[in-house]
Amino acid sequence: MFPDKMISSQKLEEMIVDAYGDDGNWITKAPVVIGELIKLRTLNALHFDFPDVDCFESFIKFSSSWKGREWRSFTYMIGVPNKGQNQRGPTIKRRDGYLTFAGGSDSPPSAVKDALQHADAFELLCHTSVSNLSEFRGSMKKLRSCRVSDCMMIDSIFVKDDGPVETLEELYLLNLEGLKGIWKEPTERQSLQNLKFLHFVNCKSLAKVFTVATLMGLPKLEELHVESCEDVVEIIGTEEESHHGEKRDVESKLKTLVLAELPNLTRFYKEDQLMVKWVSLEKLQVSNCSRLKAVHLQKLHFSGFVEVRGNMEWWSSVDWTNESVKKNLRFKLL
Repeated sequence: MFPDKMISSQKLEEMIVDAYGDDGNWITKAPVVIGELIKLRTLNALHFDFPDVDCFESFIKFSSSWKGREWRSFTYMIGVPNKGQNQRGPTIKRRDGYLTFAGGSDSPPSAVKDALQHADAFELLCHTSVSNLSEFRGSMKKLRSCRVSDCMMIDSIFVKDDGPVETLEELYLLNLEGLKGIWKEPTERQSLQNLKFLHFVNCKSLAKVFTVATLMGLPKLEELHVESCEDVVEIIGTEEESHHGEKRDVESKLKTLVLAELPNLTRFYKEDQLMVKWVSLEKLQVSNCSRLKAVHLQKLHFSGFVEVRGNMEWWSSVDWTNESVKKNLRFKLL
């Protein structure tokens, strides 16, 4: 694949080595290639698959280009993903600094944290001990996109003391069997103030998508997908939040809400405790949510119609207590 003297040009600025295809010997070849890479002083764009943390540590420790220059772009895969693992489910936008950390059973290595400080996109795959992203928090100041998949110990994404996460725009959470919610012990001080896209897929311990406090900390959320989360009963829960028995009004700027394969979903929220003002909603899609009979769209505060997609059996079964709501909806078969 690579000759002994792989790189002859010391002025090389960009390089792509995508090794996780058919080459089963990459684990033994990678250190040789890295030995050549660290000699390059002008490199400022690199796509590279590092088979393990040790290889990556060698690169950032000895590479003149990594230590001495502002990088135009990089895409690093650290570790070996399960075959097809990072292709499943929604993908995040390609960014200038894209870091994937696959596997691992210990605390996040300092080399990974160092690289994460320069990344605006991060994927965490198949880690067996990380319980939330707070273990990386000091390194995520530039992060705009994040995807977490198949991490068996994840029970929340952030913890109470993290404070606002200011840069994150998209968050995809897949196959996290222990996930209970975004925040552990949420309060209204926490904020994902720039988050626009949020997906939950196959999170089997998730019973409610938000608390009211969490929703209030998502002022720019435009798109929410909840799919194959079998324990979800409601979208917004209020049981754990005391507000002196008063009914709360909350504003949501969601444009798209997709609910799929949620066999226990029965409601959006409890109407006696909460009223959501949907100021921007354009599309509601429901598929295989057979117990969802209450669609809380009473407060549609915009001029236009909401497109509702689903099957006819579900549409006919919805309890339209307020028939006037239907005049603002346009139903289409999936």
